Amino acid sequence: MGEMISKFASWLKELFEWLGQKIFESIMDAAAKLIENIPVPSFFNTASAKIGQLGADVGYWIGPFELDFGVGVILTAYTLRFILRRIPIIG
Repeated sequence: MGEMISKFASWLKELFEWLGQKIFESIMDAAAKLIENIPVPSFFNTASAKIGQLGADVGYWIGPFELDFGVGVILTAYTLRFILRRIPIIG
């Protein structure tokens, strides 16, 4: 009888672990779909175009410093910060 209760407890523990993982997985999938559906702001495209219009003398210094990549990372970070501040629990 004790072995049967032990097996049932083990099964119940595995069930709750599996259920928790599935709930977490569905929440993360929904969050990923939500983030994927957020459109890219237009200022990202215009910032890249403006950097491309700079002269050759400025381009000489932009190349080694990877300014286009850096500006993209900074704009993405500010956008993510803005979005996260709107979430009541986190922000």
